[in-house]
Amino acid sequence: MTERPPAAVVDDAGSPSATAAVPAGWTVVPMWDLPADPFDLATHRLVVVARVWTADDARAVLLAAARGVAAVVEVRLPADSADQFLDDLARLTTSAPQTSAASLERDHLDLLRALAAGATLTAAAKELGLSRRTAVRRIGEARERLGVATTAEAVARLDPPPTSGD
Repeated sequence: MTERPPAAVVDDAGSPSATAAVPAGWTVVPMWDLPADPFDLATHRLVVVARVWTADDARAVLLAAARGVAAVVEVRLPADSADQFLDDLARLTTSAPQTSAASLERDHLDLLRALAAGATLTAAAKELGLSRRTAVRRIGEARERLGVATTAEAVARLDPPPTSGD
């Protein structure tokens, strides 16, 4: 393969923002319409926009990426499977995809939303029935999954962004 294809993770593969994530000069094709030959499709500059909700979906996208096909994906796998899928996709593509806030677990989202509303970590943990240590660990997990370095960056990735007065 001459070049590794790009990849992007989006919140909704059916939305206009998903097609906006398609790289310029690449052609969107349905996953099932990929040509059988040649195996190496890198020079064809094809991209699949797909919902990855099952292990079969993940395998199909990874095979397409291995063939040089770019991917714009919505990931709705369990956390462990999503992390593995994103790691595998990052190895096959030029850009390490980042997880959207929508794919975080409820505990992560609740904690980030409490912080966005102005609560301290200790107060947010107490409100959610978590120990401070667990809250610190969950924030770290959320930052890692989102591919960000700070809690402020993680809060900024919430969809939709928090508004004052909520």
